[in-house]
Amino acid sequence: MIFVLFTTLLIGTSSFSTKKPELKDFKIIFQTTENGLKLIGEKGTAFKELTFTIKENAPQGIDEFGMTTEESKKDGKDEKLADFEFTVEKTNNGFSLIGKKGTAWTKLGFTFGKKDSKAFVDQFGLTVK
Repeated sequence: MIFVLFTTLLIGTSSFSTKKPELKDFKIIFQTTENGLKLIGEKGTAFKELTFTIKENAPQGIDEFGMTTEESKKDGKDEKLADFEFTVEKTNNGFSLIGKKGTAWTKLGFTFGKKDSKAFVDQFGLTVK
């Protein structure tokens, strides 16, 4: 009786029956500007280019539509776009990204070595060139 109950609880829990969401392709190029960041949406985004000022320890939300906040999140989905969300934050020694949804990563950190460096971010991680 106890074994059957325990087995039923295990099978019925979300950790055993939840299917991981499929990641959709997106690619964003990060570049520094004089006062902040420029993001270029290469794939899976509705935006082509975002430029904004970013202050240290003040995270900015980014999703497939562009800049976002908790209050301004879009309810609709576009099947042509990737479904992702992350925050970008300036830190003492670079930038930090926190993946909220649609990414294989949960946290990334990077710095720009040269003035004209670029960071390429996608659903799997980043590369700095």
